[in-house]
Amino acid sequence: NYPKSIFLPDVLYLKLKLLDKNNESEEVVKLGKEWIKRFAFSEKLPEVLLIIGKNYSKMGFVSDASYYYNRIITDYPNTKYAYLAMIYLADQLYMMGDEKKAFKLYKKALYSTTDLDIASLAAARLAQRYMDKGQIKKAIEYYKKIFKANKEFLLKDKRKAYELANMLASHQIYDLAISLGESLLKKLKKLDDLYEPLLFNLAQWAYEDKKYDLALKFVQKYLKEFPYGDYSDAAVMLRDKILFNLPENNLTKKLDYIN
Repeated sequence: NYPKSIFLPDVLYLKLKLLDKNNESEEVVKLGKEWIKRFAFSEKLPEVLLIIGKNYSKMGFVSDASYYYNRIITDYPNTKYAYLAMIYLADQLYMMGDEKKAFKLYKKALYSTTDLDIASLAAARLAQRYMDKGQIKKAIEYYKKIFKANKEFLLKDKRKAYELANMLASHQIYDLAISLGESLLKKLKKLDDLYEPLLFNLAQWAYEDKKYDLALKFVQKYLKEFPYGDYSDAAVMLRDKILFNLPENNLTKKLDYIN
């Protein structure tokens, strides 16, 4: 209604972001192309180019997406959008079977950016790709680096963090699974659907890792908070196994539970 308004670029930009959030890719591309023609000198241009590229990729128009990613990399080097474009372009290349180029771009983004979240994203992609290839040790090293430098990145999506902790435990990487699980547990409320299984899993993982005092702490907490929970019978059995494995100098603790 106000084509000459000084606020029009921002209004249309916000509309574009909303369409993107709602996965309306065709509308995103249509509005995005109109936006970059009208506001070619805006500081938001590289971000809009990235949004267009991502949505072309979602629709399966790989060559169109690649054009926008490469344009950002070339025209806006050493910016967050260039490094994100590298990661998204690498995703496409990997899916198309060009692993060599994909890994090169992931690593370039990882070691060139100064943005911790972008570095974490690149490292997470590398970890995921190495897992796909069965190179578990390499994958775990990247996950460990992310957790050490920016664990909040792994905890942003609670369900994905839970799934990652379970995956790590399934590969017997119990130390990282427990550390990630403990951090996640602190962010959950007792009524959250992930809380109860995670608490029980932490007890199991600590037991499998032969950290019996820690396992006892978790299983105690579980039985106190969920005496009639989904895993209460299994928790009692686990507690008995933990107590059996406690060293003799913890005899008092053993007797307390037996009595």
